[in-house]
Amino acid sequence: MRRKLKLSYLKLLRSKDGASKVSRGFAVGFGLEIIIPYTAYLGYALLIPLTRLFRTTFPSALVGNVICKVTFLPIILVPFGHHIGRILPISRPRLMPRLIFIYLKTLLGLSMLGIMLGVIGFFVCYVLYETNRKLRLRGRRRTGKDPKAAAPFAQNSITSMSETKARADK
Repeated sequence: MRRKLKLSYLKLLRSKDGASKVSRGFAVGFGLEIIIPYTAYLGYALLIPLTRLFRTTFPSALVGNVICKVTFLPIILVPFGHHIGRILPISRPRLMPRLIFIYLKTLLGLSMLGIMLGVIGFFVCYVLYETNRKLRLRGRRRTGKDPKAAAPFAQNSITSMSETKARADK
């Protein structure tokens, strides 16, 4: 199991758009966690379709979800979502009960708050991911384990060997 996780991690680090995929997944999980407690935890049903929609990885969405759950405690953000929802200029339909309307405005405010925090989380995760990747590459070049850094030397030695063979044939 550990080898499989390590292989998945290395695939993400080496993929061309790995930072963008991981950051988008983190943002989706982070933003969705804000509205989940207020929807009686039915928001988890949106996690898989949203990861497919944004073409991201499900594990990174789960990591963003868990980090938001641990750091922000989304239930504490409900009053902020309520205030954001109150600011919105939406009038209550005559047939809708007042409590349901307040609930929907709070849900809309929490959704807006989740989008804002998700966008911020995207950029933070992207910068941290790229920094980690650059540090790993710099460490590999220093130790001589980077195949790209070793390629020019190998190419020169191959060229010199072919030149040696050509000279020997003459």
